[in-house]
Amino acid sequence: MLNNILKHSFSRISIVLINQLSVLIAIPILASRLEFFVFGQIAVGFVIVQLSWVISDWGVQHYSIESWNKAKKLSDKNRFISLLLALRIIVAVICLSVILFLIYTNFLNFPFIFCICIIPSILFGAAYPLWFFQVNKIPQTMILPTFMSRLVYLLVIYLFVNDNSSAHWAFLAQGINMGAITVYAYVSMVVRHSYSWINFNQKQFMLVLRSSLPYLLNAVTNNQINTLWGFGLAVVGGPMAMAIFNLGDQIYRMGGALTNVIAQSVRIYSKECSFNKTLPTVLFFILLYLITAFIVIFFAKDIVMKFFNPDYYEAIKLIQIMTIIWALHAIIKILNYPILGKFYSTHFINRLTYKFLILHVLFFLVWINLFNSPLSMSFFFGCVVLVHLLIFFYLVFYKLYL
Repeated sequence: MLNNILKHSFSRISIVLINQLSVLIAIPILASRLEFFVFGQIAVGFVIVQLSWVISDWGVQHYSIESWNKAKKLSDKNRFISLLLALRIIVAVICLSVILFLIYTNFLNFPFIFCICIIPSILFGAAYPLWFFQVNKIPQTMILPTFMSRLVYLLVIYLFVNDNSSAHWAFLAQGINMGAITVYAYVSMVVRHSYSWINFNQKQFMLVLRSSLPYLLNAVTNNQINTLWGFGLAVVGGPMAMAIFNLGDQIYRMGGALTNVIAQSVRIYSKECSFNKTLPTVLFFILLYLITAFIVIFFAKDIVMKFFNPDYYEAIKLIQIMTIIWALHAIIKILNYPILGKFYSTHFINRLTYKFLILHVLFFLVWINLFNSPLSMSFFFGCVVLVHLLIFFYLVFYKLYL
């Protein structure tokens, strides 16, 4: 099983690494060419785009794993693809409307020109069907296109982002990248997998909407909760706080994207296997996560001091704390559907997710009223993740020994 998971994960991880490494290369370039405050506004924009992608995904990454094989005929599969595409685009448009409202009412300190420039990223990101290549176990199809589009992304940033007046090109580069990879994905689906648009009715749409909602809440809580905290910081802390938080969040986000892939791959290949066959694989990845976290924490100071000016040195401790939180959350993900889904059910896990999401909201509200720094926010964030992990451990041991 481990070999199959590693082979499947390698393709997805290659895509994730290409995406995340390009961002990590772009961040020092942007930080060196933009003023601290403007870089903070760019960080706010990145969080807005990321949150929009998370919401517009609507839990599809996991929902598709659980539902894809229920569609037996090609027409049923094409209708399923069309339903998910329509759902994600509609949600993305709603997200854009909310963002415009927040900017108009001054809840977000975000220039209108930046808002216009993030529209392509949000819409193309919502339409991007990476889930299709995952459930069909052919994610390697997207490695080369992703690599080429990310080279273009870095080239656009390097050539066009020179000072504050050209900062909006950071978002346009992202939109160009997402547009290219999304168009390629659908061309591939049409040519190689006989995809064509199949109409659906309102009842079918509402069924998919309701069925995938619990997976969205699970994805937000277990996979992307850092984005929700980051968005909250963008609202109450503004660009200056986001400039610092962004460095720690990028490390967390890169690691989180990798562990999302691993958790999904483990779920795909272990869904029909017993707990005893799944456990060695899970333990292998937990050990790998802990070793990786130790390495990042050890080198964080040297990396920041080498590539960033003193304005960003405050981010060193935040990166170290966010790395610890990442390791805890990575363990949560691999216990989530792969283990607890076996012991209980995905329905049980999804219902439990609501409670953790509420806990995150409560801790965030406490932080707003008592503290105001990104570092203190990371402590509160970490406390909730630790509670989450301890409860998951309890559920595993309860099923095994009680």
